[in-house]
Amino acid sequence: MATIVKSVVADSARKAGVRVSADFYDALDKAVSDVISKAVKRAKDNNRKTLMPQDL
Repeated sequence: MATIVKSVVADSARKAGVRVSADFYDALDKAVSDVISKAVKRAKDNNRKTLMPQDL
């Protein structure tokens, strides 16, 4: 399941004056998924079911 929305990423890049390579989306999706997984683990380790900023 994709975590990112390609069109939003492309729009953000376009507004910044850059383009996005095709393989960037997969790399970004993996990076975001990794961050979320680490945050979930930290929240669970702290007996919480809610992700909070300090979990990042």
